[in-house]
This record gives sequence, structure tokens and C-alpha cells, in this order.
Amino acid sequence: MASVLKKLLAKTGQPSPDESDTEEGAAGRASGVGGAGQKRARTDSSPEQDDDELDPRIAVIGARYGLPRTVLEHASFELAELEKDIDEDEQLDPSAVLQMMAAVCQLCSYTRLGDTLAEIKHDAGASLKQVKELNKAAPLVLTELGKTNLNRITCLVFFSSAASVYAAGKNCNIGVIVERVVRSAPSVYLGDLGKQIVAGANYQKLVWPVVRHKIEDLRSHTLSKLHSAANPEEGEKAIELYDLARRMTKSYLAGDLPSKSLLERVALLRAVALAEPAQVEGKDGKLTNNKKFWVTVDSTIGEMVEQAEQAPGGAKEAFASMMGTIVQNDLERFGGAEKYDEANAEMDEEDAIAKAAES
Repeated sequence: MASVLKKLLAKTGQPSPDESDTEEGAAGRASGVGGAGQKRARTDSSPEQDDDELDPRIAVIGARYGLPRTVLEHASFELAELEKDIDEDEQLDPSAVLQMMAAVCQLCSYTRLGDTLAEIKHDAGASLKQVKELNKAAPLVLTELGKTNLNRITCLVFFSSAASVYAAGKNCNIGVIVERVVRSAPSVYLGDLGKQIVAGANYQKLVWPVVRHKIEDLRSHTLSKLHSAANPEEGEKAIELYDLARRMTKSYLAGDLPSKSLLERVALLRAVALAEPAQVEGKDGKLTNNKKFWVTVDSTIGEMVEQAEQAPGGAKEAFASMMGTIVQNDLERFGGAEKYDEANAEMDEEDAIAKAAES
């Protein structure tokens, strides 16, 4: 909507509560165009791995049966200790690995796998082929770590410049980008059996419900936070951009700090909330989520992209200029220029998200 975009880009003329800002600072606040995003320099292409690596054989059993991480870590330790007692040129019998796993499950009072492995314990001659058949017959499951990673990457896509359609419907591109990112490095996001899960027939049944639920959750919970952040009560201190972004993402991003790109998207959403309320008063007098809000966000992003593509200086530069104005307006109205300037250039997954949006 043209009127909304004009409001977003209109200068506020209000001084910053923290400090005055320079034109150079405002010009430097820029992000990529709409769904395409900008290429960003980086030194690491994947998230950090857990220092506590599981033994691959234990990880396979754990992923198949959905065993808790603590059980798997205990089993990996016990297996390493067991293998210290065998000669270097020998290989631990697969049945011994399963016997040890069953014992650990019993020690941890986790009996879900007990009956299956108990039978194998009595068969000292279990072969590698039998073990493989057992694993093949067991259904693949999405581990808790996999679910956590999916929630994280969905959140990062939701608050990235790659997201161009937020409203529910077949045109929403958030889930599509999440899937591309996951498929680009399945073991990173889904765990040791990520490749098998992605290649399996039940991939959509395992992964998509988690992603869809998180998108719906973000659509809903973001609105209440946006409404209060855009309309502080009289006498209430305005929440700065950086603090608002942390409030919206801390349960998904743990200790990671939001990047400049993420802050810019939050600034855009708050700017839209100033023109189209994120929440409205219902018939009962209570605030309820505004069904028009995400439609207005999509229309605004679409118009920004359209204007940028028609700009003589280049689409990315024009979009970046508009985003710079929106961020500058937010900082002048709500404060927090210093925190914004000190924010990280990008988070680990943002390069993968940008590439997924371009593919």
C-alpha cells in the first residue's frame, strides 16, 4: 500500500534519545532486496558443532529410537572405554555395541529400547547384517536437537530480508527457504541421520509440521510484541530496536545476539505496525491480532521491491537506501543507535539463507 510505504519512509524529525546520528551512519544501514537478499562476506559457512561428539554407531541407534541425548553421551563414553581394552587391529563386534547400549539404557532407567536389545544380548553371534536389518526396520525419527535446529532456522528466515511473503497461504516463501537451507546441510540441521531423513519417504511428515507450527507461532506471538513496542503506554520507556529484536528471538536463538540484518527486518515490521496496528480491539474490548497486518507487510515489501527495481541507481542500492531510512526513523523515535551500530554484521546461518533465497 502506497500510503503505508510513504509513512515508513517519511522522516520523523525527532531527535534520538541517545545521540544524534550522522548521514554516513544512516547510509550504512542497508540490507538486500526483498526475497533476494544481499551476498555477504563470511568466514564460516555452518553453525558451530557440539563439542560432545557422539560415537556414530551410538548416534545411529539413538536417532532410530529417539533416545535422549544424555543416554547417548553416556553410551558413547562407555563404548570408548570398552574399545580401549581391545587390540588396535580388532573391531568391536556389532552385537557388543548393542549389548552395551542395552545395558546403558537399563542403567539410565530408559526401557523403551530394552525389549528389542534384550533379545540381541542373548545372541552372541549377531552379525553386522542383522544389526543393519534392525536399524533399517526401525522408523526414522526427528530428534529433539533436530527440532531445536528447525525452530532456530525458521526464526532466522522469518526475521530475514529473504522473507517476502508472510501472510498464510501457498505464496508464503518462509517454509520454502527453510527447506532449501536444511537440504543444503541435512546433517548440520537434522543430526547424524539428516541425509537419510531428507532422502526418506517420510521427510515431509517429519520436518514440515515442525516448520509450519513455528511459522504460525511466530506470526501470532510477534504481533503482541510489536503492538506494545509500537505503542508504549504513557510514561512507559520506549523499547529500543536491539532490545525488541532480542525479546522476539531469545527463545529461538539462545545466547546468540541479533545481527544488523535481523534488526533491520524488525525495524521494518515495527514501522508497518505504526501505520497498520498489529493488534486491534475485539468485540469483547480485549486486544486481538489484526488479520490485515501480515497482508500489509507483504504489500509494503512488494512495493519496496517494485520501486527499487525501477530505480536508476540499481535495485539493491535503492532497497538498501529505503531500509536505511526506515532504520534511522526507528532509532530516532525509539532510541538505540549505539547498540545498532555495535551489532554483528551477520549470524552464521544468514549466508546460507541468502543463498537459499537466490536459488
